[in-house]
Amino acid sequence: MELQDIIFHKVETKQHKTPVLIIPRKDVLPLPDMRADALINSVLTSYDKESSLAYAGFIENSTFPIRLNKLLAEDLNFYDFTVEVLKQLRQEMLKVPASTGGYLTIAYYKADGEDKLLLLLLKDKEGIGISEALELEEVHTLNLDKLHVAATVNITSWKNGKERYISFLKGNSRDKEVVGYFKGLVNIDEDMYTDPAKHTRDLVNVIKNYCNDKLSDVEAGDARKRVHVFSLDKADKEQNITLDEIANLLSPSSPHDFIDYVRSKKIEIPGEFKPLAKKLQGLVRYRVKGETTDYTLSFEHSAIEQNKIWLNHDSHLVISDVPAWLKKEVPHK
Repeated sequence: MELQDIIFHKVETKQHKTPVLIIPRKDVLPLPDMRADALINSVLTSYDKESSLAYAGFIENSTFPIRLNKLLAEDLNFYDFTVEVLKQLRQEMLKVPASTGGYLTIAYYKADGEDKLLLLLLKDKEGIGISEALELEEVHTLNLDKLHVAATVNITSWKNGKERYISFLKGNSRDKEVVGYFKGLVNIDEDMYTDPAKHTRDLVNVIKNYCNDKLSDVEAGDARKRVHVFSLDKADKEQNITLDEIANLLSPSSPHDFIDYVRSKKIEIPGEFKPLAKKLQGLVRYRVKGETTDYTLSFEHSAIEQNKIWLNHDSHLVISDVPAWLKKEVPHK
């Protein structure tokens, strides 16, 4: 991570009480600064571990991307850009009585050859420390372990025409109104991150890959069956599933392994969505043993969907795409 610009602005308010006061910093933070690097690296580490990320893009011709374009074109400097965002945040928070204050943090940085913009509202955390006199004392720090609201704009992906280039925190554990005002601030297109067919298909594929890479054959079969039964029930009831629930079903002893796996593969699956029953069939894997144990046949449901396995008129199982080596071993009739 290479930090280009960073600034903090203070927002003061209490739940269900007005007004919302904003206290802008007088200038951007001078760089380089090892403390700023450490702060953003810690934030990004926590952010990447979140299971409740969602992915979307901007509402076309909305305020935030227009301002961001001005910043990129150098028609607006970074400091003025952030102050405009701060003022807009105040307007959004006034609409939501449940909103609380914090430190609006905006950072422009490069990572993996891409330009990115991070926006988050950091909260205070009280703790206990030890003074130079070796006495216990109260300490005032930023809560970097539990992020309140945050969003990252992948500017490179945006400019390259990728459909989804914004990630943001969203999930059951966060107040929907509070998440809503932050989405309003960044002008996130809500319709763009609600694609149940794509989300279910992506989830099924990553589960199959995870099981192949991380679990034994028996463990994988059991885990996939648990996820299929659970998700199918949710789909029938038109209820959401979460990545946390799936992770606990796949690996009860270490559920975060699956979340880490999804993030490491850079697969953009939202932390919560309504699954489609039809797409869940991809989790089903059939395993058939002959009555006299002369053979064992194992295949994915996708083989049926892709017409690689079917029954002919004589109720004989027909398999296409037979490997060349097997053709030499099996007699033709």
